[in-house]
Amino acid sequence: MATVLFYNIPATGHSNPSLPLVAELVRRGVRVVYHNTDPFRSQVEATGAEFRSYGAAYQFEPEQDVAAPFKAMGMILAASEELLPRLIPAARAEQPDLVIYDTMCPWGKQVAQALGVPTVASSAIMLVIGRNFRAMPPDPRLQLGLLRRLPTVLQGIWRYRQIAARIQRRFGVPSPGPLDFFGNPGDITLVYTSRLFQMGANLLDDSFKFVGPPIAPRSDSSDFPLDWLQGQVIYVSLGTLFNVRPDFFRACLDAFKDTPYRVVLSIGRKIPVESLGPIPPNCLVRPHVPQLEVLPRTSLFITHGGMNSVNESLWYGVPMLVAPQVGDQYIIAHRVAQLGAGLYLDPQRFTPASLRRDAARVLATPSFRRQSAAIGESFKAAGGYMRAADEVMGMRERGKVRA
Repeated sequence: MATVLFYNIPATGHSNPSLPLVAELVRRGVRVVYHNTDPFRSQVEATGAEFRSYGAAYQFEPEQDVAAPFKAMGMILAASEELLPRLIPAARAEQPDLVIYDTMCPWGKQVAQALGVPTVASSAIMLVIGRNFRAMPPDPRLQLGLLRRLPTVLQGIWRYRQIAARIQRRFGVPSPGPLDFFGNPGDITLVYTSRLFQMGANLLDDSFKFVGPPIAPRSDSSDFPLDWLQGQVIYVSLGTLFNVRPDFFRACLDAFKDTPYRVVLSIGRKIPVESLGPIPPNCLVRPHVPQLEVLPRTSLFITHGGMNSVNESLWYGVPMLVAPQVGDQYIIAHRVAQLGAGLYLDPQRFTPASLRRDAARVLATPSFRRQSAAIGESFKAAGGYMRAADEVMGMRERGKVRA
């Protein structure tokens, strides 16, 4: 039986896409040893994989700040420096045939390099590396923000290079260059989108496997009243990380009150519902919404533009208004608009009137839904987690993994 080590970061948007693949590998007779923090234990063990905890050594606390990616690089690589003294000996004792790692998990690739075993990268975000960087759209607002935070950006890069040098000296393994940090490719890289949706896909070689999003039923039980979703439904969610935006949710309530739409707001668990004021009768506000059950009944999705949420929306052919908050969400928002599947919504410059106007435009224009459906079909044709498992298993056939 082959043994695969999987390393991930403690973020729902990175762990959830990996679980269908892990479950399928286990079903095919692979022993998977999955590393993450304790809150993810039950989800991982439900796949049949063995769970290993990082303990308290790594806390993933991203910031909603234009300079956050440059600070995050140093923070994450510092976690690598702290984890490697434990992870390398533990991995060597497992004698793995293969290492799979999330692209934002540098220690996964570094463990594999220290052991000399093949690697598979798991890309849960829009893939941006040096090879396709020039295909990324310019965003004047983002560029201006980076210019204003230039000292912080430079300090983040300097810290990153210092840590990378220490890791190289101590463990004899490199760290990804700054342009490759968030995309950090492996021998093969599983990209959870299609070539159609990936920006700069023509600049990437065949080691990048566009397998589409790993959409699989989730076992979350829910008392959500699905029969309430009648007529034109607008679903609003800002994801799980940066959703403390009572101003945004209040604007949505004001925008769509006294309209024929039925509106569902998923506001997270940090905002008290009562803090939003009166809830119009055509609106339903919940701390959590079963997204995969609601999206097939949705006419328009107002989203932060996280890769998983956008993938799920397009899978069901639902057009979007995308209000990016941080990181690759800006790129994803541009791509949705570029392909005609929705509109880019500036999350800092909106009013109830502009929200209502943009929503009405998308709902009244059939091409938005047609384009969303076309992208969704490209996702389904890519093969999903079954194709991803085929690619991993195929490394043995290509002589990358011993039998």
